[in-house]
Amino acid sequence: MSRTVITSGLETTTTKKDPYADKILKYVPGEAVGLYLTAIGLLSTAKDQIPFDIMTWVVFIGVLIVLPIYLWKAQEVEVWIQIAITMGAYVLWVFTIGGPFSQFSWYHPVYGALGVLFFTFIVPKIR
Repeated sequence: MSRTVITSGLETTTTKKDPYADKILKYVPGEAVGLYLTAIGLLSTAKDQIPFDIMTWVVFIGVLIVLPIYLWKAQEVEVWIQIAITMGAYVLWVFTIGGPFSQFSWYHPVYGALGVLFFTFIVPKIR
């Protein structure tokens, strides 16, 4: 299965469009999530010896910068709206679990959970 979301027969030799569930799976940045969780797990082992709060931001932003390059070069996704949606999904995912956003006094996980609900309902209909 290609990583690119197929929305019309013009993008492929087949005329079959990706079903709703396939679109959601292709928009979920599994590789970025894995990279983020691994890096945060490693940082957590030295939480008292490093500026952990700053490093969570460094990891979050670093993965966000690398993600479009990875999608474009390694996964051969050439549709920039799909890359942007996948980046937004990564931000939403990290926001939902807390990540560096949990440092803000206004943060509550319910905001991220609501965002995920709307994301999964609306985004596959965009493209």
